[in-house]
Order: sequence, then C-alpha cells, then structure tokens
Amino acid sequence: MKTWAQKKYPALEFKIGNVLNFDQADQSVDAVFMSGILHHIPQWRQAVKVVYRVLKPGGVFLFEEPRYQFTFKELEAGTEESGLIRLEKRTWIPFYTYSYLWLKPNLP
Repeated sequence: MKTWAQKKYPALEFKIGNVLNFDQADQSVDAVFMSGILHHIPQWRQAVKVVYRVLKPGGVFLFEEPRYQFTFKELEAGTEESGLIRLEKRTWIPFYTYSYLWLKPNLP
C-alpha cells in the first residue's frame, strides 16, 4: 500500500507503523488516516493521544470505525479528551460505521 501511494503521490511522505510505538517527532505531520484500526487497540485512547502529539497545529485526523468494542459516544468523548475538535461525522452504514474528521487546533 505504501509503495503504491508513494508512487502515485511522490511529493508526499507516507509512514506505516504501530500507533502506540510511533517513533515520529511531536507536531511533525499534517494528517493521520486510519481505517477500522482503533477498535483493535485495547488502549485506543492512548493511540488517539499519540495522533494528537504527532499532528501539527491545524493538522487533521481522518478515521472510520465500526461500532465494535466501544460505543460511538465513547469513541467521540475519548477523541475529544485528546484535544482534537470534531469537524465532521458521516455514515456509510447507518448506526454501524462512521467516518470522522478531526482537527488539532492552532493553540496560542
């Protein structure tokens, strides 16, 4: 996947790794994308904190998750606790899978 993406978008840098052990500098990435990953991570709240740490101010976190291992209220509350601001929530399987777009605010 990374090779395909890197070939298609050579101006962008792609990284793949374990979010709980993500060796990336603080505030160094513009965007983080996850698809159906958080519900596999027992410490998913910690994973979201790592995402917050590596995002630049103004960076975005886009993920989709099925309703599995947590409720959507729990997922949204845990993500808000990290400091991210929800910009958008969409569904493609109502009441089962949602896509979210979150923003790391520009703090003074």
